[in-house]
Amino acid sequence: MKTSDKLISSSSSSLNDETNKKRKKIFIDWLAGLIGGFTSATICAPLDLARTRQILLVTTKKKLQIQYNGFSQTLRKIYKDEGLLGLYKGYNVTAICLPLFHSLYFSTFYMINSYLNEEYFSGQRPLLSNICSAALSGLICDTISNPLWVVRTRIQS
Repeated sequence: MKTSDKLISSSSSSLNDETNKKRKKIFIDWLAGLIGGFTSATICAPLDLARTRQILLVTTKKKLQIQYNGFSQTLRKIYKDEGLLGLYKGYNVTAICLPLFHSLYFSTFYMINSYLNEEYFSGQRPLLSNICSAALSGLICDTISNPLWVVRTRIQS
């Protein structure tokens, strides 16, 4: 094998290693977001339901028969009226949209941040790169998951 062939083979091998490392990082970020989102959805579902109910109580124009006075009283009233499963009303949609949002957010953040650092900032402005990456990732993920958030709020109300 000629020296130039070895050099080309070596550079393509290191390029493949770099690509595989990036893919692995994206997958790990995606998986971490998925697990974190699912855990968050499961633990915080009753709190989220109470928040949604209180917001709806304040923002609706019509008089509602149910009145909530404070956060803990809201949780107690939901539990008393609807039982334990009532605290997880809308959980099925929440268990889809939260993990979806977080898994997409972390993986797109990494991809956008890597691209910006390589193409525009050359690693010189990490704060600006992080801000731009966070804003773009949030925009993309909110756009994708927003219909699910609407459905979730409708189910919880």
